[in-house]
Formats: sequence, structure tokens, C-alpha cells
Amino acid sequence: MKKFIFTVILAILPLSIYAQKADKIFKEALIHLSNENYTKAIPLLEKCLQKEYYLDGDIFAYLYDAYNGIGKVETAQDFIRSGLEVFPNNRYIVLAMLDIFVASSDYNNALMLIDKAIQIEPKNVSLFYLKGCIYLELAEIDRGIELLKYCSVLDPKYTSGDIQIGNYYYDQILQKQEVLGGLDENNMSLWGSDVRNSCLFFEKAFNNETQVDIKLSIAQHLCDLCPAMVCL
Repeated sequence: MKKFIFTVILAILPLSIYAQKADKIFKEALIHLSNENYTKAIPLLEKCLQKEYYLDGDIFAYLYDAYNGIGKVETAQDFIRSGLEVFPNNRYIVLAMLDIFVASSDYNNALMLIDKAIQIEPKNVSLFYLKGCIYLELAEIDRGIELLKYCSVLDPKYTSGDIQIGNYYYDQILQKQEVLGGLDENNMSLWGSDVRNSCLFFEKAFNNETQVDIKLSIAQHLCDLCPAMVCL
């Protein structure tokens, strides 16, 4: 029995040392990443990959960031696609792939991946925000606005959804102003609701926002809307 246990320990020991070496390499890579020294981090991360030190898929995301850091975007994307095949539920890989789809305006795939990401993180408010923005981009306005409204339901301190809705109506006002040659009481029926909605969501965001620079930006938009509000 003792001989058997000793044999098992000898069999396991090399694997343990192997893992320790990979862990040491990874920690060194992290130091280079934190210093944005990507050219030194990349070969170390690739060594980890060769040693199958995947960190549940995180290693692919680190390589994605590193290759993006040196401007090799296609190589970065290749690593994320490879990682997604092996670790389809890794949040960093899913979010990185989502960035790729959105950047290339591949909204159909982006929406499918967002739904997958929401299954992984059902309370991640930024996913609902991004989904709402995509629907606005696709001109599915009602659907987009409902998702953006839901952001503040999920997290009352998250103001980006309300700001985006305010911006949407604000843009509508500017477009109508250009077409109509100005806003006045005679054409109020065409723009009045946009002003009300824009003010409503900007005010809500202003009241819940804590960052001073963002509050100032919202306040500027509200000031810009004051002349139109006088007509209502």
C-alpha cells in the first residue's frame, strides 16, 4: 500500500510543479500588463496558453487586451473567437466578443450575444443599456426606450439609460428644428412631446447622478431646452 501511495505522489508531483511554473509565468505577465508593457506580456501569456493554463478562459481575454494594446486587432479578435469556442460562458470573453460585434455594427449577432451574457449576469445593467442603444440604432424605438427605462429600475443610481433617452428626444428636437426652420407655437404639435420627454428624463438623470461633470452636462442640455419649454 505504501509503495502504491508513493507511486501516486510521484505521478501527481510533476503536474503540480508544472502548474506552479505556469502560475509564476502568469504573475510575471500580469506585472507587464499593469505597466502596459504588452510586448513583454504577450510571449508569457502565450506560454501559459501552451501549458493549458487557461484560468477558466481568462487567459484568452488577457491576450485580447494585450494584442489590442499593440494594435494587432485581428490577432486579438482571433484569440477571443478561439476562447469563445472553448469557454462560451466566460464573462470577459463574451463581453470582448460583444465589443467586436458592436464595433463592426453586427447588431444581430450582438443582440444574440447580449441575451447570452444576460443569462450569465442577469443583473448587469450595462447589458440592458447596450441592448437598448442597439434597438435605437435599428430604429426599433419603443423597444429600445423600454430597455433603457428598465436600467433605472434595475439600478436607480445608473443614469445612463435616462440620459440616453433624453438625448434621443433632444436629437429629435434638433432634427425637427432644422426641417421646420425653427420652433414656435404654430408647429408645437410636432415637437412639444419631444421637449417634454427630453426634459423629463434629463431631470430624472440629474436628480440621481452623483458625478459633478455628468450633472453639469445634463444641466447644459436642460438650459438649452428652456426656450422651447417657455412655449409649452
